[in-house]
Amino acid sequence: MNTIPEIYSRFSRLIYEHSGLTFNTINMSVLQSRLNEQLRKRNGITLEDYYKLVTSSQSEMKDLLAVVTTNLTKFFRNQAQYDTLKNYILPNIVEHKKTTRARPFIRMWSAGCSTGEEVYTNAMCLREWLPSDYSFEVVGTDLNPENLQIAKKGIYSKDRVEEIPPAMVSKYFILRDNQYEVNLLLREGIRFEYHNLNDPVYPNNFDIIFCRNVLIYFDEQARVRVTRNFYNALSDLGYLVIGHSESLFGLDTPFKFIRTQWSSLYGKP
Repeated sequence: MNTIPEIYSRFSRLIYEHSGLTFNTINMSVLQSRLNEQLRKRNGITLEDYYKLVTSSQSEMKDLLAVVTTNLTKFFRNQAQYDTLKNYILPNIVEHKKTTRARPFIRMWSAGCSTGEEVYTNAMCLREWLPSDYSFEVVGTDLNPENLQIAKKGIYSKDRVEEIPPAMVSKYFILRDNQYEVNLLLREGIRFEYHNLNDPVYPNNFDIIFCRNVLIYFDEQARVRVTRNFYNALSDLGYLVIGHSESLFGLDTPFKFIRTQWSSLYGKP
């Protein structure tokens, strides 16, 4: 019979194989807590029985990946990075498209979008900061189907929208039953999809990719693989924005490090 530590290690390896997410001695307690939640939902079955269930059912595996992913998100998280978007990224992309006579269109990807706050924030910023002749698409992806359902509904409590400037709340949200619902104007140009960053196939032709506070859950090998896929998913002169405490330093990736007066980011030459 498996000891408890050994079975947790098996779950950790299984999750890594299917998602690239890493659980070690530092964050193993998170995995243990999430697994215990799953056992309670299934009338207290044993860890061994749950392991057999997960390894024999694709839907159960998908459900496990959903519950072990982090859900921490908010509107306009890390304002300095949005200052960089406004004052550095967008002006450079617009100038490049003007010089190359490219279509006035920007495609943006929010990878690991959780419950959608980042996607709607990005869409508000593009609507407010792009020239009037520009159109855009913001794609939000996550491996948690429940998160994606919440994101698609676009309904948030009052405390969730407190970080949004009041003028934007009035312009892009409808107050209903003491909750704020994203209006039709803001929904235009937004798409939510399921995507696992561990999958080899990535969407492409993006001008900007936001993947913040996700790479910290991958080991070095997975970070290299994911960032190389991001590089290939970007158009020429595209930009990658990761979490302000994250770094690609020391990783074998083709990205160019860029430091601005607001925050740092990575570019595709």
